[in-house]
Amino acid sequence: INPFRAPPPPRHKINYLTSGGFRAVWTVTYLSSSNNDDASEEGEDPRVIMKTNQLRRGWGAYYLDQNRRDILISERAGGPIHRSNLLPVHQYCAFSSIVPFATAGVLGDYVTDKLEKERTLRTAE
Repeated sequence: INPFRAPPPPRHKINYLTSGGFRAVWTVTYLSSSNNDDASEEGEDPRVIMKTNQLRRGWGAYYLDQNRRDILISERAGGPIHRSNLLPVHQYCAFSSIVPFATAGVLGDYVTDKLEKERTLRTAE
């Protein structure tokens, strides 16, 4: 190892987004390299979401079971964006997962709008 040699350029840019009850959420942006080996496919978003467990929650059996259930639901219900309401899981281990960056909006807004439309329909009947 040559201590005077410049380190290679970073291949990813990682930004903290937020955290919930069990997970911390990060945005990972793939940076193009000079030989284009990490560049995303044409038209693909170079960002993904990485969800990691929060260490402060501990590692009890209940907690790990909740993580297992969460990823099983995502894996089985998710699929290609054009035919599924859940985004596909790209990578998973017991402590983290990688999913596409959602560009269609905030899930809470979608649910609120949907519930409001259902209430309007029920009121009109």
